[in-house]
Amino acid sequence: MKRLLMSAALVSAFAFATAAMAQDKPSSDRPSDSQGSSKSMQSASSMHGTITSVDNSGKSFTVKDDSGKETTVYWDSSTRLSGDLKVGSMVTVQSSQSSGKTMATSIEVKNAQKPY
Repeated sequence: MKRLLMSAALVSAFAFATAAMAQDKPSSDRPSDSQGSSKSMQSASSMHGTITSVDNSGKSFTVKDDSGKETTVYWDSSTRLSGDLKVGSMVTVQSSQSSGKTMATSIEVKNAQKPY
């Protein structure tokens, strides 16, 4: 009876160890998060500025920051949008580079600036 219990314990321990090793692959076998995501999304960034143009059919808009630099930003169905994209509105954009385009992951639109 002791042999049977000892054998069952060894088999169980071996099964758990095998399952644990199968789940925890060495880092050299799998790409790290930064390496794997660098192919499709190269860098995450944040920008703040004024919307100067909106192209709803192309799902893009242009943001002019405080230094005067204009950046075209694209969005898709996964982008979180807060507010309406309108020319003159202030916007804060969280984005990443994907296939050479600035893709918005989050857009927060504030009311248009008043001239006074």
